[in-house]
Amino acid sequence: MRTFIACMSLILVMASIGCSRELRPGGDAPQRPFNFSHIPEGGEQAPITDGTQQSGVAPDVPDGETNPDGTPIEAVDPALEALISEGRNAMTGGDWEKAIEIYLEVVARDENNMIGLYNLGYSYRRSGNYDKAVEYSARAAQADPDKLYVHQNLGYAYLGIGDTESAMAEFEDELDRHPDVADLAGVAYQLAKLKLDNGLGEEAFDAAMHAVRLAPDEPDYEALLGEVHMANGAYDQALTSFRRASELGPDDGLYRKLAGDALWELGRKDEARNSYMDAINLDASLRDQIPAERLADDSETEESADSPM
Repeated sequence: MRTFIACMSLILVMASIGCSRELRPGGDAPQRPFNFSHIPEGGEQAPITDGTQQSGVAPDVPDGETNPDGTPIEAVDPALEALISEGRNAMTGGDWEKAIEIYLEVVARDENNMIGLYNLGYSYRRSGNYDKAVEYSARAAQADPDKLYVHQNLGYAYLGIGDTESAMAEFEDELDRHPDVADLAGVAYQLAKLKLDNGLGEEAFDAAMHAVRLAPDEPDYEALLGEVHMANGAYDQALTSFRRASELGPDDGLYRKLAGDALWELGRKDEARNSYMDAINLDASLRDQIPAERLADDSETEESADSPM
């Protein structure tokens, strides 16, 4: 009898273990991603949703389904999705006022909607209303601080109101959270320029190096690194960067002019003049940016000074 009871107990235990291993309905259903497409905008990327996806939700979800972490999956609001798609079309067409109107309605329906908050901040910035751009871009960054591009967007909004310090902080935050995203090379470049303009040479160097690492074939980024070296008195390194920029952009005379500046600081005046003349041959307007004495031959200057009356 005892043996029979023990066997029955073992069967019940094994059955309960087997049940515990079963997935709850929908427990392995993937959460829909917050997908962005990109619109290049001269050094910054403007993420805009494709109009069919929304953070943390999935389409046509049966009642009771859950995310992998066990939290309920909320059903999609078709009207909200339609608004988001309409807003995306307005942004793609550059109709910022219409986009603002649409995304204000999105946020009115769902005050924490990440798509609505981000795209409101972006659209306000593109329309020139930087105060509102800061307001909604900051709300987006607070809603999801790790989301790619949100700190970039807020940084450019701060630049719009002239708050350079806050802009630099947001650009740094973006790069710290996403250090290897190639699309952020323009943010690193912008940050380096701001640091350089504010006399922060060492920090400007770090940002410029970041830009070059993310976009090693961009001549402007290499040239900016050279300018940072010049500001820090590292003329040999500056010359290397300017020559590298000239290789990447052989038709741009500015890089050769900058190489001439580095050569002049190194005391290599003949080489500097040659570099200056190469620059002028590519772009005659650069002559006005080069001091006249740097273009004059030393022997000609001495002969002129010693000539009799």
